[in-house]
Amino acid sequence: MLGKYVLKILYVALYLGILSACGPGSPGRMPGSGESGANALQYGGSSRLLSNGILELYEAEGYHYNYDITLTDGSFFPISYFVGDFLYTYWAAGSDEAEIYAELFAAGATFQPGTFTYAPPTSGPGSPLRPGQNYFEEAYVGVDLNGDKEIGENEELQVTGGTLTVAGSPPNLSVSFDVQLTNGLRAQGAYSGEFFMPY
Repeated sequence: MLGKYVLKILYVALYLGILSACGPGSPGRMPGSGESGANALQYGGSSRLLSNGILELYEAEGYHYNYDITLTDGSFFPISYFVGDFLYTYWAAGSDEAEIYAELFAAGATFQPGTFTYAPPTSGPGSPLRPGQNYFEEAYVGVDLNGDKEIGENEELQVTGGTLTVAGSPPNLSVSFDVQLTNGLRAQGAYSGEFFMPY
């Protein structure tokens, strides 16, 4: 599991180089990010643009390969911290009004596209109770409800059901989703484009 975090550290320099390459007209945007009008999240009767995607590839765990997808209308930035002598880095979305995150488990030992169905958490990631199934246990939809152009923890709604479909091969992916949330509402949407891959 330590390898998952060590890989993040190795790509901080890469990310900083990409940020410096972004032009003055597009601060914080990733190269090749989606531009289509279909790149949107629908929630609560309104539609919000999704303009960036990040794909974080991890490793096989049990019967599944773990990868995370985050879609946002903002930008991504690294957050680093020490635990003892080890420096850990994770990627967060910021300056955003719409975001969806999902930790996906694909059946098999390598990255696989497909349709992933929400499954309530069991004994842990990559549970052998679900061999041959594409699923996700943890996901949320964030919507800026107070207009401050940041999604606070109280604006993140956990997913309690639904599906997320991934098509294509990294870094060019199409993602569509139709999920139920803890407040009883649904969020739907899609994003196609080149995903930033920090590791």
